[in-house]
Amino acid sequence: MIHLMGLKKWMATNKKTLLGHCFPHTVVLLIAAAIPTDLKALDALAPKDAGAALLTMWQVQASFTGVAFAVLALIFQFAEAPDGMPRSMRDVLYERTRLIPILIFSGTATLIIGAISIWRPTDGAVAVAFFLELVPSVAAIVYAYKQSADIFRSPDLARALATKRLESTLIESLRQIARFDEANKRLAEVLPQDQDWPAMIRNAQGDTRVHYLVRADRDRWIEHIDPTAVDRLFRTFQTLIAPMAQSLPAETLGPTEEDNGFRGAAILSVQRGVGSTIREGISLFRLSVRGHEPSADAIRQLEIGLEGSVTWHED
Repeated sequence: MIHLMGLKKWMATNKKTLLGHCFPHTVVLLIAAAIPTDLKALDALAPKDAGAALLTMWQVQASFTGVAFAVLALIFQFAEAPDGMPRSMRDVLYERTRLIPILIFSGTATLIIGAISIWRPTDGAVAVAFFLELVPSVAAIVYAYKQSADIFRSPDLARALATKRLESTLIESLRQIARFDEANKRLAEVLPQDQDWPAMIRNAQGDTRVHYLVRADRDRWIEHIDPTAVDRLFRTFQTLIAPMAQSLPAETLGPTEEDNGFRGAAILSVQRGVGSTIREGISLFRLSVRGHEPSADAIRQLEIGLEGSVTWHED
């Protein structure tokens, strides 16, 4: 189960790499389809029955791959970290053996050999499948076993790899925190933060109505909010409600349009910053208006635009 979850996460975050793994297999299929069925150069090495040879190759490939990864899974389950190791031994093995890429490559190779044996059982296809699918797949699995053996043979190596990985993770986390901090500073130049909202409402004059915009359909992590887009959308919204703001008494608008965070007759605040998690059912933005109520269509258009300005982290 652990490795299935790892496979799902790896595929979600490495879509381009996944395509890169599939590309060589596509080339193999094209080569197998292009090779003539009666290639004279292969007469000396040609098997008596190309179809039977490919079927045998497919059985070898499927059996070797299945048994190899079953054994690797057992190795991962029973791996114990040496004393003082800062990370799980499984994590180190998982990364060092490149388990997921090799699993994808070997599994796809099994499918390709099977496809060739069904639709292109020729002498040339036998050579292509052997040298470009079976041999690289077996070599990749041997590589994974060698890496596992090196780690088990040398606890110091395992500890060093774990420490190095931990250091790189911490550095990346610090960089990410810095990016989030910078993004929230830019966002604060456009919108007041949620903690400032109660004070602004208390200081405001007149009747205030609140609308909650961009409600989370599930627990989500906020990767980015485009401050330029948000500012442009809110200014457009202000233009739409400008006639309403002009109809308000001067004492309702306050001394200036920008006082207390209000821009004329409306205030827009963000309830969660970039890098934070918002719970299901909670809205990301809060819109407060004074005076006449804007039309439902204007509020809906603002919400659609705000939703487009948010980048959610894909699980």
